[in-house]
Amino acid sequence: LFFYLQSRKTAINKFEQEALLLKRLDSPHIVKLLDYFIEDHRTYFVLEHIDGMDLRKIVETDGSMGASSVLELASEMCNILDYLHNLSPPVVHRDFTADNLVLSGENKLKLIDFEVAHQDIQRSTATVVGKHCYIPPEQLRGKPEPASDLYAMGCTLYYLHTGKEPEPLSRQNILSHQEIAAADEDKIILHNIVNQLTFLEPNKRLSIKGLRALLDREMAPREQIRVIECKAEKELAP
Repeated sequence: LFFYLQSRKTAINKFEQEALLLKRLDSPHIVKLLDYFIEDHRTYFVLEHIDGMDLRKIVETDGSMGASSVLELASEMCNILDYLHNLSPPVVHRDFTADNLVLSGENKLKLIDFEVAHQDIQRSTATVVGKHCYIPPEQLRGKPEPASDLYAMGCTLYYLHTGKEPEPLSRQNILSHQEIAAADEDKIILHNIVNQLTFLEPNKRLSIKGLRALLDREMAPREQIRVIECKAEKELAP
């Protein structure tokens, strides 16, 4: 009976923590919490209805996505993580995967499921959560940080384009050295983004600013491309 009551108390505490976290989030790219309550010993969230499908189901239904489509989604993911990581304290989602990103009927990306999200208050040791193939080393050690979500984003972009699960605890590559020469520009940009987001060392991963610079390259005049590349490289510098 004691262990039952303790586990119940833990579950309710987790529920209330997630509710309080969701209440303070205010972004068009994050699912809105309308209400929450406990009834008959069960917990309930009342969330906004999103008329759409998560990215994993889209890939399973329609197949892998082209590089240009993945880059468009990457831009929206960048906005989501920029918002979360700039909160005080920063919020680390810890499960930033295709299952938790829903594309609405209006082609807007929304992040759901904050059950395992972590508020980086004192960088204390946290429970290890997340999907195995998308977890970076520091999260596996129970020390998630904002860069952990960027690693998961890189793995998610890899999955969207290839339709395959990423290799666990590995730096991901979309193109081989031989394929790079014949690849189009969008695919090369996507390859670079995925490769630079999935460094195993958090301090070497592409930052949000560096990511934006690479994504902006698609729209930039050709004479500006080298400048943007330099900005991205500078963001990668330790």
